[in-house]
Amino acid sequence: ILDSPQEVMWSSDGQWLLMGIYWGVDNSNLYYLVSSDGTFVANLEELTSTSHFRVQGPKPAFSPDGQKLAFVGIETDGEPWNGQPWSPEKLDHEEAYNLYVLDLNTLEYELVSSRFGVIQWASDGNGLYILDGTAITVLGYLKYLDSGAGVRYADLYYIDLTQETYPEQKLADDIPVNIPYGVWAYSPEAQAMAGIFYLERPVFGILFLK
Repeated sequence: ILDSPQEVMWSSDGQWLLMGIYWGVDNSNLYYLVSSDGTFVANLEELTSTSHFRVQGPKPAFSPDGQKLAFVGIETDGEPWNGQPWSPEKLDHEEAYNLYVLDLNTLEYELVSSRFGVIQWASDGNGLYILDGTAITVLGYLKYLDSGAGVRYADLYYIDLTQETYPEQKLADDIPVNIPYGVWAYSPEAQAMAGIFYLERPVFGILFLK
């Protein structure tokens, strides 16, 4: 299955690869963590006892130093979805998903937020930006299409990973976005976010938060 990845990401230290495998739904992949020497290969869902099986939008992201991996998922009992020893219906409930950080040295992970969206690491690696509302489940996306709404509103948060309680700071709210693609990038220096917004139709622009 790893012979045909849809996307590949390197960690900055060159020690890890993350490979996304298309499983039949647009903009949503199953991810495999692979050591650069090929001696370690693991399905991210099985490694972390979480699932992103029905999520569209957010992709895992390596920290700037390559030591950590942030990802969105839902807690399971560690078994793959196909085995179904646990009930999968929560996979379609967005409120059940959380944001996690995996330590690539210990392969242990922690829940850091209940926010659900596309993520970006701070350049110093001390925190995460998350655009809460840019992720969506497959069922939620179908409902979104049926509604004809066209627009969804998201909130931008900063999550401080240097403190034990992982405090959150809301930086902006009610940002009109186009889902599930979640194309955006935030600059704390410019206090601005560039991305695809929804103003009667999807448009690219820069949103200044000052």
